[in-house]
Amino acid sequence: MEEFTSGEETGFSPDDASNAVKECIEGVIGGVDYSQSKVNQWTASIVEHSLTQLVKQGKAYKYIVNCAIMQKSGAGLHTANSCYWDTTTDGSCTVRWENRTMYCVVSVFAVAL
Repeated sequence: MEEFTSGEETGFSPDDASNAVKECIEGVIGGVDYSQSKVNQWTASIVEHSLTQLVKQGKAYKYIVNCAIMQKSGAGLHTANSCYWDTTTDGSCTVRWENRTMYCVVSVFAVAL
């Protein structure tokens, strides 16, 4: 996936967004093992914390955050996304995170206001 990088300091920064999301993931599921009964709570918490951190960056964007958590079982997981938007202002990033029992994939889409 191509990551968009703006030439302006005020533009969307995939690196800043990825770092914010990674911190949110670590804060929610960093030290725990997979538990089916907690997945809904974890995904909701990750997307809400991520959104809060992205908005705190104070940039003029609408954000869409998607999170998937999957137990490690040897099964394959493939994800893809596509956007029809203005590549000079809008951007996205995807964070892939794992521990010994699960995978977490979070996608962030930033659409300029």
